[in-house]
Amino acid sequence: MPSDAAPTSPTPERTRFGRLIGASLGPGDPGLITRAAWQALTMGACWAWPLSGASATYQPSHALGIAQRAGLEPPANSLALHFPMTRDPATLAAAWAQAATEVVKRLRGGRDLVFLVEGDGSTHSTFGHLARAVRALEPRIPIETIAGVPSFTAAAAASGIALAEGEESIAICAAPRALRDLDAWLARAETLVLLKVRPVLDALIEALATRKLLASAVFVDRVGTPNERIVTDLTRLRGERVAYLSLVLIRPVIPSQPREERPWISQAETLIATLTEPGARLAASLGQRLSAEDGAPVRLLLPERLRPVATAALAPPVTGKAKRIELTTHGDGLAAALPAWFTGAAPEDHPRQLIFIGAAGLIIRLLAPHLRDKRCDPAVVVIDEASRFVIPLLGGHLGGANALARQLAERLHAQLVLTTASDVQGTIAVDLLGRELGWQIEASAAALRRAASCVVDGRPVLLIEEACGREWWTGVDAARGAPPANIHCLPSFEAAAAQGLDTACAVLWVTHRRIDADLQRRLGERLVLYRPPRDTDAPPVAEQAMAVTLGVGCDRGAALETVAHCVDAALAQLDAPQVQMLASVTQKQDEPAIQALAAARGWPLHFYPPAELAKIPVANPSETVRRVLGTPAVAEAAALRAAGAELKDLLIEKQTHRGADGKHATVAVARARNAASGSP
Repeated sequence: MPSDAAPTSPTPERTRFGRLIGASLGPGDPGLITRAAWQALTMGACWAWPLSGASATYQPSHALGIAQRAGLEPPANSLALHFPMTRDPATLAAAWAQAATEVVKRLRGGRDLVFLVEGDGSTHSTFGHLARAVRALEPRIPIETIAGVPSFTAAAAASGIALAEGEESIAICAAPRALRDLDAWLARAETLVLLKVRPVLDALIEALATRKLLASAVFVDRVGTPNERIVTDLTRLRGERVAYLSLVLIRPVIPSQPREERPWISQAETLIATLTEPGARLAASLGQRLSAEDGAPVRLLLPERLRPVATAALAPPVTGKAKRIELTTHGDGLAAALPAWFTGAAPEDHPRQLIFIGAAGLIIRLLAPHLRDKRCDPAVVVIDEASRFVIPLLGGHLGGANALARQLAERLHAQLVLTTASDVQGTIAVDLLGRELGWQIEASAAALRRAASCVVDGRPVLLIEEACGREWWTGVDAARGAPPANIHCLPSFEAAAAQGLDTACAVLWVTHRRIDADLQRRLGERLVLYRPPRDTDAPPVAEQAMAVTLGVGCDRGAALETVAHCVDAALAQLDAPQVQMLASVTQKQDEPAIQALAAARGWPLHFYPPAELAKIPVANPSETVRRVLGTPAVAEAAALRAAGAELKDLLIEKQTHRGADGKHATVAVARARNAASGSP
């Protein structure tokens, strides 16, 4: 690597503050570190890098790993900054503010700070958030970004794919967002780059298979690293938990083919039907707008007598995407034409959306014989001929009719008429909760019906945010972070159990835990489980480590940092442990560090009398501790007591840490026998 260029000397006007430099290091291969980034790394400035995950199980920094594979090590007094993997705005804002405070503190001394960025600092990068937070805290700090090689260009090179030629275009999107309207994204560009594919990979594979696009897609993960993988047969990945750093490139095998004729553009995605002349004119106008603005394939279904009206309304045709508007007429009545759209064609040829322009009662009677279940009903929206009202009739939530109706009402400047209870009340829809975040629901149809009823009836509902932040709440008070009053949000199952599960009409639990059979039987149809995708490379739920309890002790007045370091060092020896409780002896219940640690981590805290702890066999009893506290052990005994366990369940025996303040902390870890069971 080149290192002969001398770093630029500080200019007089910035002598008070050092520079914050975002050094983009590329996706993983040290050979892709640019000369400018190399110079920044080797000019003697402090480094900072991001860490993710819970504080007890930080994931290794990918950006730092790139620099270390290049043979570089961080200078003394460098800085690791914690950025939690969550979408909760409040949690993220707090993390960025804390990181910005630490960065500004370093820069006040006049020394530059180089923040290590994987990929390119301008694309889905933590550095952008950090830079804004630093600028808000201290506007005088100079901030620079060194460009780097983004993951998708490296993936294209590794796969032998040309992303664009001539005047072709490229679309880049996060996969969860693209899947909401994949056809529109495919229609926008010759090449589609999908990032962050892990949470929705199986759904993406099915969507590509439906559109006969699998042969045009390439999956790449950990590009540029020793574990780089390129997969051209995406069907091999079904059900696999792929790496977080993964993407999919979709490139047509015949790029010169006109976009309107490509086989992946599924026809009749949106069906607009009507029976009257005013309706035909509105259908043609609306179809053109949908096609031109969204790239949505549209089919008009009209009586044969209205063909001249629709043809005239479509002329002159809008160029480009609107060429895919198809006109189908019928002579035997709409009742004879509609069944084919719902029962006669292959699933991939069904219209996802039906917009009927006319009387609501008429279309209800025509559709009634063909409706089976809300889980498979299409989105059906009715618009009056004067385009004053837009009413979703079927598939409001699962079919997407409510969302479609909102879009149509906005386009037509019409009145949206919603009748679904959760939308009217501005509360959550339990069958949609977390869908856009990639959550999977585990619940029976009866449990979902019960939970929905509890929500809209205003009865008490517990929502346990164990594996999420507040990103799920997008309702009327989302800006203030305030869900409806009857939905009580708690950070863990233990907190919910302490408050009282029996009083809840429904329990909505967002978690990665395995739930034991006894608890499931106890909660019955009151329980709805939501399984978010994991944002780190932790093992799947089935392979997760067991739940644990912590026993702690410390010298009087020990610092929070001392106790936290002791606890984190012990937990780091386990595979992603789930802490169920923090425990100690009653003499420590007024110890600020123990109280603060439990509060900061959201762990339940319990103190046991020394006489109770003295009865528990431990691995390392101490007569000195017995004389002072009345029990031969605190950490080990408290951990085992909280776990309801025996000595054989002690995973980590007593460990001691001496802090910078000269005071000591001790910790022990036990396997919790009553994990997620609600037992005390």
